[in-house]
Amino acid sequence: MSPDEMKIYWNDPWIYDRLEWLLENRPKDTERLFLENPNKLLELLCMKVKQAWLVQQAREKRGQDSSRAADAAFEEVISPPSENRPKKQLPEEFQQKVKDWLLNLPSSRPQTETTESEP
Repeated sequence: MSPDEMKIYWNDPWIYDRLEWLLENRPKDTERLFLENPNKLLELLCMKVKQAWLVQQAREKRGQDSSRAADAAFEEVISPPSENRPKKQLPEEFQQKVKDWLLNLPSSRPQTETTESEP
């Protein structure tokens, strides 16, 4: 996924939900990715948000209303049920560091230039 494409997804609120899910259900993998290659972690998060959007769109095309389609996409892709949640979680300080990193990514919204129009 290109950096420009990732910017589309990293402002989506679902990205934070997916990070929460990873921290709770795959803490060691999340820690390793964050420490070794945070851009890879960001790409993984963005790919899941994109996948959820695609699931939502497919459900809507099959006639499901958008609210139910979004709920289903969230439950299937962003925060699926977990049967094997690890007992040992990452320290709260580390989890907060990862969350802060994601929250402080630059906005993907393009800067708009204001120009004065001539009369």
